[in-house]
Amino acid sequence: MQELMDFSQWSKKGQEAIRSNVVGSVGVGRVIQEQDCIKEGDWVYVVSADEGSSESYASIVRYEGAEADVIIPSRLGELEVREIISGAFMDGRMESVQMPPTINKVGQKAFGRCFSLKRVVFSDALTEIDASVLSGCMKVTDLTLPASLTVLQTRNFYDCPLQEVTIPAAVAKVGEQVFNHQHLTKIVISPDNPHLSTDGVALFTADGSELISALVTVESYQVPAGCRAIGHSAFKGQTKLAAVDLGNVESIGSFAFFRTGIAELDLPATLRTVGENAFGSCLKLEQVRMADGVEVISDKAFAQCRGLKSVDVPASVRRMGLHAFDARMLAGEGGYSLTVSPENPYLTLDGQGLYSRGEDGLVFEGLYGKPEQYDVAPGTVTVAAGACENHMNLQQVTLPEGIRSIGDAAFRSCDVLRQVNFPDSLEEIGANAFWRTSLESVHLGPKVDRLGKNALETAGDTLEHDRRTIRHLDVDPANERYYYQSNLLIERCPNGHKALVFVEPCDCVVIPEQVTYIADMCFHYAYVAELRFHAGIKHIDPRAMMGVDMLDKVVIDFPHEVDGFDHVEVLCPHHARDINDFSRALCMDEDGLFFDFASYDSMAVTQYDPGMVLKMAVTRIERPIKLDRFARVNYNSALERYMNPALLRYVQTGDLDAVKLLDRNGYLQGENRELAIKIAESENAQEFLAYLNQ
Repeated sequence: MQELMDFSQWSKKGQEAIRSNVVGSVGVGRVIQEQDCIKEGDWVYVVSADEGSSESYASIVRYEGAEADVIIPSRLGELEVREIISGAFMDGRMESVQMPPTINKVGQKAFGRCFSLKRVVFSDALTEIDASVLSGCMKVTDLTLPASLTVLQTRNFYDCPLQEVTIPAAVAKVGEQVFNHQHLTKIVISPDNPHLSTDGVALFTADGSELISALVTVESYQVPAGCRAIGHSAFKGQTKLAAVDLGNVESIGSFAFFRTGIAELDLPATLRTVGENAFGSCLKLEQVRMADGVEVISDKAFAQCRGLKSVDVPASVRRMGLHAFDARMLAGEGGYSLTVSPENPYLTLDGQGLYSRGEDGLVFEGLYGKPEQYDVAPGTVTVAAGACENHMNLQQVTLPEGIRSIGDAAFRSCDVLRQVNFPDSLEEIGANAFWRTSLESVHLGPKVDRLGKNALETAGDTLEHDRRTIRHLDVDPANERYYYQSNLLIERCPNGHKALVFVEPCDCVVIPEQVTYIADMCFHYAYVAELRFHAGIKHIDPRAMMGVDMLDKVVIDFPHEVDGFDHVEVLCPHHARDINDFSRALCMDEDGLFFDFASYDSMAVTQYDPGMVLKMAVTRIERPIKLDRFARVNYNSALERYMNPALLRYVQTGDLDAVKLLDRNGYLQGENRELAIKIAESENAQEFLAYLNQ
């Protein structure tokens, strides 16, 4: 057999391209070649072997029969059938399938899109079944789970409209949304199962202390008195659930009641923790009453609950996570109000800003309102991570003296945020703090000693070229970590300084000699006409130059003279091209920085507009330079690649300049000239033909 190949990291297109030449499966980590297959009757199989064992067995690749009721054989040839390869029965028209007890492996989507399939009898050798095995099998209403099954995967049989299910004795682990609650009416646990229990609606641990998953659709539910925890995604998506009594629950897991139809909610005094997105997107939820006892309301616990009228946070709540309530829905027209008990020793609300009390001052946790301008409260020492993320109204923020840190993504995607003062007390700005904002001016005081990755990147990953907004940046001369030079914010590092942020406008940027590192997104989407790199550059991050497509010229110095040259100048014509092309062509190796002309040329000749290609061709070959490995240039191959676009350019526009350039460099001789004459004759291009025949 062919060597096993792992395609788990391949793109979907790459996998599909490979499948066109094979008959087997990618899903189980290998590709089966046609020449390896054996056919016996209606069955196509391959010979497989377990790792570390010489024992061989048959793996079913394909069923080619037309029977409505399929019984899979236990042996093919002289081999025991132990495996069904991924997709083996995909798109089949059978109505029932019965597996022999020898099968212990079933690949992904083995019966995918078998729209006529109504019944499957699994092998009792299976300990788990992949969640995609019955993907799209919407007629499987009755299913007997094998007694050997130990795990029910997340969404294992969600595509099947099962009405009654008996869970075998060996099942100890159950994922979320195993069965489709819209169809299931009855669940039974094998009396011999020591791991699970049920009340007929939900699955619990054996002692009933944790509700694992609700499997039957109900309109109201009373959590049993002995239950102390509701698990991750337990009732997720049960839109008909309008009321729930949480009993004596102490914790509610993440996404536990996500997108349910609950209208009113009482959080009991026993409850301590509400998990992330626990009640997210409960669009009908209007009233939440919290008993004193709740301590933690996690990130986005009530996000997108657009029907809420008011929320009162009791004195017991120690922490409210990032966007615990949807800030954009608070206050203002159509919003709701949020209050924090004045007796709460941990949290305080100044009307729109939520703060927690730290050991040495206030932590600004986030905005719960829609202000265009906000003054952070005096005494605040930290702006929490994500505090104002995605705020659509905020245009100006005033930070008080005493602020020491701005957390990761604190103002991320605040699109209209233009003005923030940076007090001299500031010591740290977290990663992506101002990503996708409209920040115009930055002052770094004497104490700033840490900037997270892309802390001052305002363009984000947008394709809009006007998103690079910072036009003024200054650094206090007393700052020992950072300084500003040549329109660059630079960090002092032990092994060479690092350029972090380029500030427009500047037509020509000369990288300072002490800079050896160009950081991620330093010139991202920058408008700059000329870049000059010295020979000491050691590293350029892959995205450092992404989107720099307005360059006219790049100058690169060499560490030493090569063929009489101490630098190379690359002319960069403006043309429609992939925004990443310049960053890919600017490369590093053990000898330093070089411009990869082969990469640059290959991208140019793939352009859809031959005229654009010719603009690059003319600039590239008017000044031929041969510089060994430093420039990676091969003008002969470049000229050959440009001949056909040049001729096509003439046919389209009547422009002979590019053709003449090729002729001057000797690329309209012999067969090439004969080809050019044929093109001219076929297009009735008289001027072109006259030039070639002169």
